[in-house]
Amino acid sequence: MIKKITIRVSLVSAMIILSTGLFSQNLQISELDASIRSLEMENIHFDNPLYHTSPQGNDYIYYLDSVSVEEIDPNSLELVVTGKELFIYDSNNFLTQRLRFDWDFNQEIWTNRIKTDYKFNENHHLLEFSGYYWLKDIEQWEGTSKQRYARRFTGELDTLIYFTRNDDTQEWDYDRKLDYTFDENGILTQSTLKRWNSNDSVWTTSSKTEYLYDSLGNNFSRESYPWIDSTQTWGLNTSKIDFTYDSLGKEIESVRQYKNGSQFVNSIKLTKSYDLNQVLSEETYSSWDTSTSAWELRFHDMYENDANGNRIYDIQLTPGNQPGQLINNSKTEQSFEGSISFSNIIPDPFSSSLMEGDNFQNLPLSTDFYIWNRNTEDWSLYYNKNLFYKQIPNPTSVNNYSFKLSTLYPNPVTDNLSFSFAEGIQDVTFDLFDVQGRLVLSREIESSNSVNLESIKTGIYFYRLTADGRTQTGKVIKN
Repeated sequence: MIKKITIRVSLVSAMIILSTGLFSQNLQISELDASIRSLEMENIHFDNPLYHTSPQGNDYIYYLDSVSVEEIDPNSLELVVTGKELFIYDSNNFLTQRLRFDWDFNQEIWTNRIKTDYKFNENHHLLEFSGYYWLKDIEQWEGTSKQRYARRFTGELDTLIYFTRNDDTQEWDYDRKLDYTFDENGILTQSTLKRWNSNDSVWTTSSKTEYLYDSLGNNFSRESYPWIDSTQTWGLNTSKIDFTYDSLGKEIESVRQYKNGSQFVNSIKLTKSYDLNQVLSEETYSSWDTSTSAWELRFHDMYENDANGNRIYDIQLTPGNQPGQLINNSKTEQSFEGSISFSNIIPDPFSSSLMEGDNFQNLPLSTDFYIWNRNTEDWSLYYNKNLFYKQIPNPTSVNNYSFKLSTLYPNPVTDNLSFSFAEGIQDVTFDLFDVQGRLVLSREIESSNSVNLESIKTGIYFYRLTADGRTQTGKVIKN
């Protein structure tokens, strides 16, 4: 049985988003949040009791709403919020935009950083991705990358087109594309790289990669060949990646080689180990040293997984000054909500970039990243990320009932925030928290059904309504 290969696309602009970002006053946040509020979702964050509601397992679908980033202030040595990302969905719950903002400590405002626009088909398969970077000097977005995905009716990627931004016309121009070939069983057998010839307005073939399988269906080699224009034929194999598997079909080694003259020479090697549950537990990266004709270790990652297979711990070691010595380099700790399956999450297509690992089983909550301080010989926290979600009732769930206590308006609010409670709701407590989780205001909601926020500073806040043992949480914007 041939195993299907997941095509992973490396997006430089998507990886840039891994850094810091928070809400901005430069963007029309009120309009953006209006589109979110139309979904009538609830903003919750499970590992923080301030935003906690009782997880309902499969009763809800969870949408990634925002990611806050805190970094260590070098002066106070305390965590401060430096950025956040906001995820925007349309009325059909399809992700349309991902926004990143940075906090400007000098002006004390949120500033634009990166914008990503998405288009999906009805099956939540990505069709188009466009990345933009905010130019502070001229206060406008500049396109940095765009990719378009053509898919087969079964969902597999058929063609991937890369675009570049034309500075003169401010339009997207073709750059290159990858055409994928599958056999009758839907197994990837070849990818062909073509480049755009702007002079003749045609695609020209550049190279191809062939995927080879053993009798067990393991992809044991990927071989690349150049296209020779002069002869209109494929040239000889110029590079390859060979894979080795254990008896259970787990990849344990891959070696990349390049052609040097008539011989293949080693380049990069990756080895993998697994725990008793067959979840990845170690990875070692090495490069080939031509002077010694031996593999030279670059870094070694050790992982710890929870009982469900989520990666909760990652420590990276690098070579020391002594032969064979390994020293600490970085450490990542992660948390998950174990009662909620990852299949109940509608994430951004690159949300895996927000957490370490690619085999999530449950809802991701937070990441703490540390670097090794060689002076103190101890771990120093560098930043942390907290993931926030919105929930809507799962239409496939048997227990499809709502915990919505009230509708809040107006939002954004300038002075009085009003509430429209569901019938029978009484004895309501309203708590307001800032983005760092600090309690800003707490009020018992009386017959007036409103709270005055005039004295509250402008910014993003999170609220909690509590009544009759039920809790509703969400986001409030103070103008």
